[in-house]
Amino acid sequence: MKNIYIITSDHEFKAIEGPALQVAEGLRANGARVTIANFFTEDGKQLIQGMLLEKVDLIIGMNPASLNLMLNDKYIHQILKSKFAILFLDDPIYTKEIWAELFLHDFPDDALLLFVDAKQCRRFRQVSQLFFNDRFITQFFPWAGRVSTTKKPIDTEKYYDLVMFSTLDKQIYNNFKDKNALSENFSEEACKLGNINHDKFNPLIIELAVTGFNVDIISIIESESGVEFSIMNENQITLFAEIDSYLKRYRRINVAKSVLKYSAEANLKVGLYGTGWNLLEDIPGNIQVHTPRQYIDQYEIFMSSKALINTDPNWTEGVHDRVFNAFGSNCVAITNKNLYTALNFQDGVDCSIYSHINQIPDKINSALTNYVDIAKNAHRKLFFNHTWKHRCSFFLDYLHYVT
Repeated sequence: MKNIYIITSDHEFKAIEGPALQVAEGLRANGARVTIANFFTEDGKQLIQGMLLEKVDLIIGMNPASLNLMLNDKYIHQILKSKFAILFLDDPIYTKEIWAELFLHDFPDDALLLFVDAKQCRRFRQVSQLFFNDRFITQFFPWAGRVSTTKKPIDTEKYYDLVMFSTLDKQIYNNFKDKNALSENFSEEACKLGNINHDKFNPLIIELAVTGFNVDIISIIESESGVEFSIMNENQITLFAEIDSYLKRYRRINVAKSVLKYSAEANLKVGLYGTGWNLLEDIPGNIQVHTPRQYIDQYEIFMSSKALINTDPNWTEGVHDRVFNAFGSNCVAITNKNLYTALNFQDGVDCSIYSHINQIPDKINSALTNYVDIAKNAHRKLFFNHTWKHRCSFFLDYLHYVT
């Protein structure tokens, strides 16, 4: 039996520990012994110290910082002979300096680096080849889902028609009230420093906030600036970081605006979970606003709803784990089109897929109209292809390969 530790860190809503629990569940289903240790807690620190007394086959960090910790004035990988893996949960590709800080401290050459977006995986390989002599094993590791163990049949009389997880931050509150605020994005100076034509680039980014979810921003900047990502200067990296942040915020809010507008018109019962929504006035009575919930609570919430809208259409070749968790909870996932969804899902069969914000009303209507059939197909697809047991078998294959 393989002895595996998962090192995690603190998060207000357990958004790191939640996925760690699911990875652990998948590993145990493959016959491994698994211990989860949160290095911010006293119990977690004791568990990590206890690793010094055991033979540990694999240590998994749920993000790079999880393994950038010291024991007895040495990095954990300098003390233990274990194999190491890092899961890049949602780390943006432009944080090259963070990787360098971690990996240049004699990090093992056969470390396994897992990315939840295939495009990010390929980008890191570029960086790895240039700066780290291609030392590491980089692999696309798509999210998976948890299959509900309930024996209750799919119930068409669920409490909600639709649930949505989203944040209304202060930066984009005005945009929610005023559509003209959308044009206020990148300064001419930022584009100039990044060697990008502002007049040409600005309209493109505004358009990508409502469509083109599979468009690779890095490739666009490479083309516009004439510089490959791996050797971009600080100004170009900063510009990309701003673009990435902008698209994440505005895509999320544009999805939310479309959902709430249609839900009010169609009188759908909606559960909205997230921070900042108390800023709005006169929210229709059919929309119930809730504070954020911990990661593990999402399964109960999904079970109470016919459909879920994915408000994070920011990965070009991956999908948010909420989509798979909806599959396993008899809840229809409504998500964005990208290369991964095009290859793995069938629109209108096992989920509902939009490629433009304007399509969302029709996709919601289709999901609710065909709820029972789609939910059954989604549950079956998850069970046979996308559970954590399926995904986590990869860790055991990796151990066999490197040992």
